Amino acid sequence: MFQVTEKAEKDSDSECAPGSRQRFFRAQGNFARPGQQSPGAAAGLIRSGLAALEYEEVVAPLDLFDDELSVVVVRNAEAAVTFIVSARTSPEPNIRIVGKTDCFEAGE
Repeated sequence: MFQVTEKAEKDSDSECAPGSRQRFFRAQGNFARPGQQSPGAAAGLIRSGLAALEYEEVVAPLDLFDDELSVVVVRNAEAAVTFIVSARTSPEPNIRIVGKTDCFEAGE
């Protein structure tokens, strides 16, 4: 179960050049069965869903994986959106999803 912690409704200039903006989406949640679910399986499930929406991996999952943590980074170039998914056994929240747009000119 996820809770949206930030919707992509407002611009942010956190990492963009002056005059440019970026939008963020953030959600987080916990495993339904703590101790019985692996971070790799949870992140892989989300990665599969995003792959069906034509998001491609930009970082190899094994580069950011251990038994306690799995990270997936995918991007859809046409949509200009990147998702970063992290899943971990502890501490809570177990799963975090951050989506962000490329930087764009204010007013676009």
